[in-house]
Amino acid sequence: MNFSYKVYSALFLLTAAWCAGIVAAPFLRTLDLSVLSSLLYSIYSHVCHQFDSRSFHVGGEPLGVCIRCTAIYGGFVLSLAAYPFLRRQHRSVAPSPWILAVFLAPMAADVFLNLSGLMNSTNLSRLLSGISCGLALPYYLVPPLTEAIHQIAHSRGGWFHARETR
Repeated sequence: MNFSYKVYSALFLLTAAWCAGIVAAPFLRTLDLSVLSSLLYSIYSHVCHQFDSRSFHVGGEPLGVCIRCTAIYGGFVLSLAAYPFLRRQHRSVAPSPWILAVFLAPMAADVFLNLSGLMNSTNLSRLLSGISCGLALPYYLVPPLTEAIHQIAHSRGGWFHARETR
């Protein structure tokens, strides 16, 4: 197994676990495992506002994050699953920034139009703009992350080498 694949696999497993926690939070609450559920909601509260009216619900309980965040993470994990089939993992160059701008434009427009009062965001617009964002991100995050970890791991002495000072 080559180094790039190891980095990709670790990222995919961490992302899948993160997404599983989003869905697990309401399930754990409905199963009377409120301590674990509360822990997950608390963790996700650091990355999302968790407004009830802007969240999908399972069993009457909101997911760990809002619809837009759910869509971003869901789009990210789906795109990450497709990544090895669409892109060579040893390639360390991200696509053109203009492509990223196209995928981020729906979210920017949704937020701008809502904040300016020209149009109210809806749960559907949050969902679609979040998916668009999430689908693009792996192609811009995996190459530099792989390169950075490769440089750290293969620098003089490896991961845990204490460098001498002169």
